[in-house]
Amino acid sequence: MQGHSLSNISELSDTAERLRRTEQRYEAIIESLKDLVIRIESSGRFTFDNQAYCRKLGRSSQQLIGTSFDPFVHPEDLPHVRKFVESLKFPPHRGFVEHRSWFCGDRRLTLCVGYAIRDSENQIFESQGV
Repeated sequence: MQGHSLSNISELSDTAERLRRTEQRYEAIIESLKDLVIRIESSGRFTFDNQAYCRKLGRSSQQLIGTSFDPFVHPEDLPHVRKFVESLKFPPHRGFVEHRSWFCGDRRLTLCVGYAIRDSENQIFESQGV
């Protein structure tokens, strides 16, 4: 019985190591992109941002996570962007929106491709934008 338990522990350890390496590869890919990548929860608060996005905003990830994206969208475009984010809850769960953004004090026209992120039970829990 003990041999079987050690085998299971070894398998779990191997699985955890493979998962860690996969996460590191994923993170390296996302962080090497020049594209701006964010994830937001349904309230519009950041849950993830890559380094390219942080550099463009002139903010750190620590300053952004948990805060709203609202201040970075032109006020006239905000209702349109919020409506777009809400639309991701419905099929086809993806789309794009063009809006004006504030990056380091400059207003830029931004095209954001967004899609819904689902959990293991197929429930939408956040949206990703690139």
